[in-house]
This record gives sequence, structure tokens and C-alpha cells, in this order.
Amino acid sequence: MKKILFALLLIIITGAAAGAENFCGTNEKMLSPAFWTRARGMKKEILLPKQVFTLSQNIKATSKTYCVDITAYPELISKEKVMEELANFSKRPKSERFLGPAPASDTFWQSLEAQTNTGSVRETTVVRFAVAVQNAALKTLPTDEPLYSEPNDLLFDMNVESTLKIWEPLAILHASADGKWYFTVSPTASGWLHAEAAAFTDKKTITETASRDFYTVTGNRVTTDLRTEAADAGRREFFMGTKLPKADDVETAGGVASDFSYLVLVPERSPDGSLRVATERIPRAADVTAGYLPCTEENIVKQAFKMLGERYGWGGMFSARDCSAFTRDVYACFGIELPRNSGAQTKIPSARWNAAKMTADEKKKLLTKCHAGTLLQMPGHIMLYLGTVNNKPYIIHDVYALGPSGRAGADGRRTINCVAVTDMEMTRKDGTSVIDNVTNIVTMMPEKSGK
Repeated sequence: MKKILFALLLIIITGAAAGAENFCGTNEKMLSPAFWTRARGMKKEILLPKQVFTLSQNIKATSKTYCVDITAYPELISKEKVMEELANFSKRPKSERFLGPAPASDTFWQSLEAQTNTGSVRETTVVRFAVAVQNAALKTLPTDEPLYSEPNDLLFDMNVESTLKIWEPLAILHASADGKWYFTVSPTASGWLHAEAAAFTDKKTITETASRDFYTVTGNRVTTDLRTEAADAGRREFFMGTKLPKADDVETAGGVASDFSYLVLVPERSPDGSLRVATERIPRAADVTAGYLPCTEENIVKQAFKMLGERYGWGGMFSARDCSAFTRDVYACFGIELPRNSGAQTKIPSARWNAAKMTADEKKKLLTKCHAGTLLQMPGHIMLYLGTVNNKPYIIHDVYALGPSGRAGADGRRTINCVAVTDMEMTRKDGTSVIDNVTNIVTMMPEKSGK
């Protein structure tokens, strides 16, 4: 009897030490990056800087990543090419869309199709180059009206394509009928951009600016300080992964000594739409690094955890991220420019495995050999692998809703709606687990390593 009581007590003590599991299959200790960075070798670089540069260049050259080198974009393109680019951005979608509770009317669509202004496309278009001066949304159609696939589906505006970061280079192909929108090609996505969010420049300026020494925003988000001479302008916000050119040294910036600052160049739009560049100050205590971070497992995990609990935002809604923007922002800190969408991220020229026909046990075995930060993709969703504990693999991901770990189907399904640490036994509506649905496993390693 004493042995039984002792065994029960040991179980209770062990459970208390580990912490009770939540519905995601994780405990309190697992919500700290330190839990996942204890293993030996976590500080070793997965890719050296030259390999990072080569990978990012190869991503742009790889089919179906839909990534574009804006500095290599042609300066003249044909009407046929412009119309091809506009094809999915100039007409009503095949699926029904709702304006709040009601279906969008024919009158609405006719007005919007006129706004796309496709009749004005010339035989030859002179491409205009620009940079993003705001963190700005790319839209499917030139309107700020939210377009839902279901009535009042407020969390999912199907008119949102992506969100641009400040300084992203752009190719402007076309303007809306009222001139308030530009049809824009960015490095990872195309769509309609508010005209006020872009400042025109040339390829040479874009190239020269990109070649300057720079800082990378490594915090979840960082803001500039207020400028004495323009306090009403407020603070400028930068998201993780934003690359900010270093400004020339000056004694003061914005009325504050520069000794305790990061001085950065920021783009602004002049009244005539052209680019002008200003110097702004980021406090020295901000989470910013000179250049890129070393690409190590430890750093990948730490960067991902800086967004733990940050709300989910489809395409950048609510000034937030969706699943693929989360992985993009993490890897941008190392200079790896991932594609925009989850499916495209699995096409990068890196080691990858087609896991569609693997059993859950086969996937678990493979994951024990993968580094933290490995991309795990299932249809419509992408995640970062953290590690395996007691033969259970764990992930960190920006997720909307799942059923509790180990329980089938929609029973107990909960809205998570943020970056979360979970096991891979959480369930989907059809009763299958997350690990059952993983179809692609991608590591940041030489391509020949994969299968």
C-alpha cells in the first residue's frame, strides 16, 4: 500500500513540476523559448551568410514561389503582359462575396470593374518604380470595402492579399480610374495599393539604398521616437524583419542626441509623389540588430517566441499576421526572403520531404532529425517545428482554430486566433490530427538533403 501511495505522490509531484497541460497539449514551461533551446548545438549556424544570400536569390529564380526581383523587372511591358497581371484583380470573383450581411450587388461590381480602368491600358506600358512608405495593405480589388465569403465574417476580408513593409521595392503597372489606387507588383505579391502608400523613384536609387549598411528589426514591432519639430506626426512603426538603411552620423536627430540611438533612413512621399528620404531615430533599447541575425536554431526559436500570443490577422488585417506572414517575418531576420503564401513557401529550393503519404509515426521519426524552425505545411496552413518531447513533436504557429489535443473532430474546437505553442495531436473538423495533415516538411538546408 505504501508503494502505491508513494507512486501516486511521485506522479503528482512530477505533474506539478512539468505543469498541467492546456487544451493545446502544452504546459507553462513550454511557453518559454528557453525550454526549446537547451539542447547542444542550438547556437551553430544552420546556414552561413553566403548560403543565406544564395538561398534568397534562388527563391526568386524558382518557379511557383511567385517571388520577384523588382530590380530586374522590365521597364517596358506590353499591353498583353499588363492585362495578364490584372486578370485576377480586375473582375468579380467566381465565389459570392458579401458586404457585411448582404451579397454584393451587380451595381457594386459594375462600379468596381469600372474603377479598375482596364480600358486605359496602352499597347506599351512604362513601368514606374517605387518604395512603400507605409506598412500598407495590398488589395485584390481597388476598394477599402471588406468583401466576405460568408455574411459578416469580420475576421476574413477576402479583398486582402498581403501587407507590405516600409521600404519594400515596388513596380507600378497601372492606376485606377480615380487615380487613388496603383496596381502594384511587390517582391512576393501583387495587388492594388493606396497611391499615398508609394513614393516613386528609380531602380538605381532602390539598388543603392538596399546596398547600404542596415539594421534589421528583430522585435515583434519597433517604433521610432517622436521628433521635436514634428511631434504631431507621431511614431512610425516597423514590423519584425523590416530592413532599415543606416543614416549618416549626426549629433542629434529629432531633437535628441544620437549617441543613444539607431539612426535610420525612412522613406516619405513628396507632394508630387516622388521619394524623399528622412533621418529618424530609434531608441538604443529597441530590439534592433546591425545586419542580419546569425541563422541558428536558437535564434529562430527566440524570434518566433517574440510573437507568442500576438493575434492572428488574415493577410495583415488588424495590423497583425497570418500563418505565412509569421514564418516570413521570423526568417526575414536572417536575410531569408520566403514567399508570401504557405504553399509557395514549400517550393523554396531547400531540403524538403513530401510527407503526404507518410504515416504519423513516420513523420514523427523524421522530425526528430530536423532542426528547430523547420517548416511544416498542411493545406492552407504553415507552422514552425520546435522539437520533440516524449515522442511528441511540438510546433509554434499563428493559428485560428483547432480542436483539443487528442480529441477527434469539432468536439471542443476552440478559437485560438493568435501565435500559439501546440502539440501536433490537436484536431481538425474532420477528426484528423495536425500531424495527419502535414504534407510538406522543409528545412533550411541544401536542397539535395531532402527527398
